[in-house]
Amino acid sequence: RIICDTVSYNALLSAFVNGGQADMAYDIWNEMCGKKGNIGKNVSPDIKSLTSVIACLERGEGKEKEEQIDEVFATAVERQIILPQDSMDTKWEIDLSGMSLPVARAACRFIIKRLQQEIKGGENYQDLMLITGVGKHHYQSDYTRKQKNENDDFLGKEDEGGNSSEQNNSDGRRTPGTTALREYVQQTLQQDFKPPISSVIPDNAVGVLQVKKEMLQMWNLDGEQKH
Repeated sequence: RIICDTVSYNALLSAFVNGGQADMAYDIWNEMCGKKGNIGKNVSPDIKSLTSVIACLERGEGKEKEEQIDEVFATAVERQIILPQDSMDTKWEIDLSGMSLPVARAACRFIIKRLQQEIKGGENYQDLMLITGVGKHHYQSDYTRKQKNENDDFLGKEDEGGNSSEQNNSDGRRTPGTTALREYVQQTLQQDFKPPISSVIPDNAVGVLQVKKEMLQMWNLDGEQKH
């Protein structure tokens, strides 16, 4: 007999991710949240459940799948699975570190939509701070870059630009010294919103993306997300 607990449901969701069964993953999520049937009424989804269902829906196409992702994420916030209240210093400082890329993308849409509502309700503009973390890859790169520069100096080599520092690959692959989540969130703000939302990396906080309030005022928090 299979016990209908969170572990069992998560295993099922993982299978749906591998099989690309977005609709079934969405149905299972709703079942776990008590929105569909009574089988999963005593089961509580967790961060693994959320990560799996969003990953599965992310592979789908069309506005419907995006709306389903937004609905799933909003439910997860309501249930304190993601973005718990104690993880944020203010409404304008949000910790995204540790999220998968698809979940972080959904978080960006949720955050901007929530700020739209806050501004309409009289909230004053502030700089939006998205904490992404620096990541292991970044710290590894410090050593990698140092070793490369020392070797280049020893061999008398320079790159095409006359410097021994690293250059971005033409095929878009990340060079050492980058942070996947930080870059992905920055790209999401540029590509998922119209007009694009620009962000900067503060000199004293490399694990943070800052969207300055002037940018938000210019964007006016009324931009439409791209279809």
